[in-house]
Formats: sequence, C-alpha cells, structure tokens
Amino acid sequence: MRRQKRRGVRNARIRIAPPQAGHVSGSYPDRVTPRTVRFSRRRARTWLATKMRAPVRELTSAHSAMHNALPRVFILPASALLLVACENQPLAPADAGDLSVRAAKSTSSLVAPSNATAVGVSTTQVDVAWQDNSTSESSYEVHRSTTGSAGTYILLARIGANATAHSDQGLAPATQYCYKARAVVVSGRRSTYSEFSNSACAATASPPPPTPNPPTSVTGVAAFSWSNDVAVSWVDQSADEDGFRVYRSVNGGAWMVAGTQAANGTRFTDSDRTYEQPVCYTVTGYNAGGESAQSDAVCTTPISVPDLTVTRHDAETVDLAWTDQSALESGFSVMKEVASCCVGICEAFDPNWEIVSIAELPANSTSFRHTQEGGFGSCTWFFVTARAPGAESTSARIQIP
Repeated sequence: MRRQKRRGVRNARIRIAPPQAGHVSGSYPDRVTPRTVRFSRRRARTWLATKMRAPVRELTSAHSAMHNALPRVFILPASALLLVACENQPLAPADAGDLSVRAAKSTSSLVAPSNATAVGVSTTQVDVAWQDNSTSESSYEVHRSTTGSAGTYILLARIGANATAHSDQGLAPATQYCYKARAVVVSGRRSTYSEFSNSACAATASPPPPTPNPPTSVTGVAAFSWSNDVAVSWVDQSADEDGFRVYRSVNGGAWMVAGTQAANGTRFTDSDRTYEQPVCYTVTGYNAGGESAQSDAVCTTPISVPDLTVTRHDAETVDLAWTDQSALESGFSVMKEVASCCVGICEAFDPNWEIVSIAELPANSTSFRHTQEGGFGSCTWFFVTARAPGAESTSARIQIP
C-alpha cells in the first residue's frame, strides 16, 4: 500500500509561486472535507527549511503524506516562496498577479537621464548636471569613476526626485573625475533602477603658482625728460611674475594703482603730476597665484619750474635770472647746451653737441652771470633746474639772444 502511494506521487514536483501581500493560497484535489489551516511565519519557514534539506523524492513523499492528512486549502505567509503542488492540479498564480508584468509596468515610465555634463569649477569641485526624463522616480543616484569614463563607477550620492544637478566637492586638484546618473524607484523594500545616463568627465583646476617675490630697490625721481613726470624704477626679484602693478599715494592718501608694467619690466613713468605735491610709490609683482607683498615705498615731490630769462651782457658774458617758484628746493643747477646745429632734430646727429654743468647754487638763488672766453655761438642754450632730495624740476631752457 505504501509503495502504491509512492508510485502515485512519483510525478509530483516542486512549484515556485510568486508571493502576494498577506498570504498565498492553493487548492488540493482531495476528498477531505474543506477547511482552512493557517501556518505562522515561523512555523512555515521552519517547515520549508527542514524539508528543503531532504532530496526531492523524500520531499514529494512528505508532501504526499501531508496531502492525505491536511485539509483541502493550504495557506502560507508571503515570506514563504516555495509551495508544493501535484502536477495534475497546479496552483493557480492568478490571484497573486504576474510580478514580471508588474515590474515591467513599474519601469515603463522610469526613463534614464540623458545629456549628462561635468564642469570643473575650482581646484576641489566638479559640478555635474543631467536631464530629468522620468516622471516616477523616487530619487537619483550619482556614480563616480576616478579611472576614466570606462573605469569602475562607485555610488557617490543619492539625491531627491526631479534633481538635475550635483556638486562634488573636496576633490584633489588637477584630477579627472567621470560621472553617471540613474533614476531610482523605491516601493517598500524593492528598488527599481533605470539605465545609466551617458558618462561625463571633467578635471579639477590646477593649483595656482606661488606669488612672486616683491620687487626691491624702488626709486622715484620727479621730473623726467622735460616735464613734471615721476620716473619709478625697481629691481625684479622674481622669475614667474606675469607683470607688475605700481601703486601711488598722494599727500598720504590711499594707495591707488597708477599703472602696470609687463613681466621683467623695471621702470614706469607717472606723467603730469602736480607741482609741489608729495607723492609716494610702491610696486608689486603678480601672477595667477596672486600678488606679492608690496615693495618698500619711495616718496618724492615734483618741484615747480623756475621762470628763466637770459640777457647778453657783452660778447663773452650773459646774465641768467629766474623766479624761484618752489618752497622745497635745496638748490639750483645751471647748465649749458652747445651744438653746431640750431634745429632740434639735428642735435642727435651733431658730433659737437653736449650739455655742460656750469654752476651749482644754493636754495633761494635767483640769478647767475656766466662768462665764456671767445664768446657764444648762436646755437647755445642755458638751463636752470631746482633740486631737492629725490626730485628735480623740469629745466627752463632758453637760447642765447
């Protein structure tokens, strides 16, 4: 009798049925009076774990014994995924629903993001953006690779639904990073993912170079050439500057940029300053890393120009007179220019052209008599300049009458 029962269930098999919220039930063809038996989750898991350790033949035999002893309806909790059924009367999964179909429906509106871009905005930050193409996502995941677009991507961040951007901060300078994004739907303990977006790569900026060394030995001389300019000069102490900035302070006021000079420059002319007005200068070097410390300051004062006249006393003597226009001079310089050509442009080609200092006079002087043996040529000019420490006035230049 026992062998017949074994042969009767030889074709029995294990059927995997999908879980459903609550419990999953199946019917058994039997003559037993129908009634319901409910297994607790713990008893169902214990029963299944015990029986799955046995061979399939023993499991089907055990099911046959239960088939004769249990009621018509067999109910298991949703955590039990394995149900045993006879081949001639399989369990109908229609009540549980086709989960594969339901999963396909859940991803039909979960469209992968597209048009991903990445931009390095600093030495430590990359901004990532993408186009949100889905209408049902719960969140977005951003994955990052440090080994190129085809490298290994690791989850970087999870951000909320409808997000289209993420800032990745705290990165290493001068390093490439690649990114992908995907949409996520979370339903209970189940997560569904879209395909990844395209990869987007960007590099963080390189760190800036160190700032240049400040210039040294800065000088400022008032009255350059024939005007009330200030000539500022310095010694370049750096090899990596992009240029120099010259700052000016007038009468002790705030420092303002007076002008700039290209890399390796050592001179700047500040034109048309106001006479008798103190002015100070300082110089800095700059590059992509920033600006150097300021050099030591140098100060000067453009001195007013003397008002010169020249009168011929006799063939070998002239009288020079001027009005002292400054209260700052420490003395006056008297000079003479001699040339063979009286036209200004030919002075540069005249081998006899020269400027000679003929007198150094104390402050507040206003006249000087000069005698030249043999007389003066027609191409002779006289100059008078007022002097002060770090300053010299523009020269008054008069041709001999």
